[in-house]
Amino acid sequence: AWAALPWPRCRMCSLTFYSKSEMQIHSKSHTEAKPHKCPHCSKTFANSSYLAQHLRIHSGAKPYSCNFCEKAFRQLSHLQQHTRIHAKMHTETTKPHKCPHCSKTFANTSYLAQHLRIHSGAKPYNCSYCQKAFRQLSHLQQHTRIHTGDRPYKCAHPGCEKAFTQLSNLQSHRRQHNKDKPFKCHNCHRAYTDATSLEVHLSTHTVKHAKVYTCSICSRAYTSETYLMKHMRKHNPPDLQQQVQAAAAAAAVAQAQAQAQAQAQAQAQASQASQQPQQQPPQPPHFQSPGAAPQGGGGGDSNPNPPPQCSFDLTPYKTAEHHKDICLTVTTSTIQVEHLASS
Repeated sequence: AWAALPWPRCRMCSLTFYSKSEMQIHSKSHTEAKPHKCPHCSKTFANSSYLAQHLRIHSGAKPYSCNFCEKAFRQLSHLQQHTRIHAKMHTETTKPHKCPHCSKTFANTSYLAQHLRIHSGAKPYNCSYCQKAFRQLSHLQQHTRIHTGDRPYKCAHPGCEKAFTQLSNLQSHRRQHNKDKPFKCHNCHRAYTDATSLEVHLSTHTVKHAKVYTCSICSRAYTSETYLMKHMRKHNPPDLQQQVQAAAAAAAVAQAQAQAQAQAQAQAQASQASQQPQQQPPQPPHFQSPGAAPQGGGGGDSNPNPPPQCSFDLTPYKTAEHHKDICLTVTTSTIQVEHLASS
């Protein structure tokens, strides 16, 4: 039965395959070394997979079953060939209307009638303004807009009033706007076509990732109350819950102030960008770490604002460096929040 199917067949062993490339890979096995010998006959194979496939002939195993009927096959390629029969039957069932001039089939008579116009050359849709005729109604409607001047596809870009007769022309026009984005963010590489979009984006940098939950013992800061609670378990003070609640209350106040400040800063930057869109946006202010030396002149070894001393016990740690790793003070690059000890 398989001989009648036009599938690639190996000349050496008459095996059939789903594709020509699979058959070519198989053909190499006839010329290579064959260390895998069948225990039931004298045949040898280049790899164990071919031997396992051959052993099904002796055992009668057919592991590849069809999902549409009860037939089973020894080889996957035979199952794939068989499945094509069901696919063809499914097409004939769902698309029973066949073109008498070619092999195409259609789900209903209207699609078939539209297709037949390609073979007959019929153009039943005539333009009322000129002598042109069309095979499809949609083509006539698109052509009529040339005479009427109707442009239903309008560009939504701010300040652009262009409109088009075809959707494809509008899509091509939009790509030109995407290349022109003068409102650029100074924190990342994103750019926007208008100042309002830039203002919304800038607020995500200043508020979303702000570390406003600060430890009252070592001044480490975190973006959420959950992270702060996990950190304070390392210190293990007797009134842990009270300190966390106090820190959370202070963080809520600081976050509200930071949001107001960030919104004002974003509005100012967006306003400046709208007035001068071609200029480079201002660089964000540089915040100096609490423990870093001040820039510029001024000698002396004393620090007028020393960092807060951590009250965590040094006894469990061998060196000061181990203690420093745990109680390292982290500051935010955009928003400085005073820690609880100095409030």
